[in-house]
Amino acid sequence: MASQERNYITLDSLGNRRIFIYDLDNYADNFDIMLKDIEKSLSGYVYLLYTTYSHTYLIPKLRIILFPNSLIETEIYEAISRSIVTDIFSEKLGKAID
Repeated sequence: MASQERNYITLDSLGNRRIFIYDLDNYADNFDIMLKDIEKSLSGYVYLLYTTYSHTYLIPKLRIILFPNSLIETEIYEAISRSIVTDIFSEKLGKAID
């Protein structure tokens, strides 16, 4: 049986990235309060958010896709991602990230 070549992208092959993705699964309040917190924290930023499969009003679970205004080099991506959590997100949002 002939082997098949796998075509996929590895982190090592990326020169830069265009988005940050955060899963918020452990928020300490309901959906309305969480949305207000996100709107306040990310005011002025371009982002997309949507509920995940197991989301409920009382136990909200969301995914946030944040679009930076420039490409992020792979070498500094993780540091910037952590900085966004500590410097931009509220403490409650930061604790909810899975």
